[in-house]
Amino acid sequence: QTGLPYGAIPLTTTGATRYSTISSQAVRLGATRQPAGAVTEIVAAGANGVPADAAAVALNLTVVNPRRTGWLTAYPCGGDMPVVSNLNFRSNQVVASSAIVPIGVDGKVCVYQSTEAHVVVDVTGAFGADSGFIAVTPERTVDTRTTA
Repeated sequence: QTGLPYGAIPLTTTGATRYSTISSQAVRLGATRQPAGAVTEIVAAGANGVPADAAAVALNLTVVNPRRTGWLTAYPCGGDMPVVSNLNFRSNQVVASSAIVPIGVDGKVCVYQSTEAHVVVDVTGAFGADSGFIAVTPERTVDTRTTA
C-alpha cells in the first residue's frame, strides 16, 4: 500500500521508555541446536550485565543453517507465547533479527523455534523499570555449533 504516513517516535529521556547503553557490546545469552517445537528458557534479569530489576531486554536473534523453513518467537517466560514471530527463515541460511522482549516474572525470556536449528541469542541491552535502556557488553553464553 502506498501513501501511508510514517512518523518517527521521539525518544524520551525519562521512565521505562528511555534507552541507554550498558556498554558498547552485546552479551550472548544462548545458542543451541534444539528440536522442532523446543522452547529455550534464558535467564535474563541479573545475568550478563542485565540489571536484576530490568523490565525488558533488547535481543539479537540469529538462526544458523536450519534444516527446514521456520520461525523463532521470543517472549516473557511464564506468559502466553505470542502468535507472531520475531524471525522467519528458510533452510540453510544464517539470518538475524532484533527484538525487544519483556522479561518474565521469573527473570527469564523464552525462545520458541518451529524447526530444528542452531539458535544464537545475544542481549544488546535492557530496559530498566525507571532507568530506560541499558546496553551490556557482548558475551556468548551458549553456542552449540562445533569448531574445527
